[in-house]
Amino acid sequence: MQRYSLEERRKILNAFQSSNMTRRRFADAHDVNFHTLCYWLQREAPKPTSARDASARFVEVKTRDTVTGGIRMRVADSIEFIFPELPPPEYIAKLAAAVGATC
Repeated sequence: MQRYSLEERRKILNAFQSSNMTRRRFADAHDVNFHTLCYWLQREAPKPTSARDASARFVEVKTRDTVTGGIRMRVADSIEFIFPELPPPEYIAKLAAAVGATC
């Protein structure tokens, strides 16, 4: 297990932020353990002060068709959630925060 100095960790995190790559792809490309990268990002992320702040990241999406059924939410490259019925926005916000929709 490789240990990183604070300076090395900051360089890696800065490189990730400017890479436009998924966490998995960046970790593979830069020979960094994926779970270590996720941990660092979680530690560095600003913490919302309330549940209301967490939901403030959502943007209204207008569709051409009326939504009559459920929804499908894709996170990163390999995680997909399918809801047969539309869940409350607060639930989606908590789910997105739990999977690191920004590990």
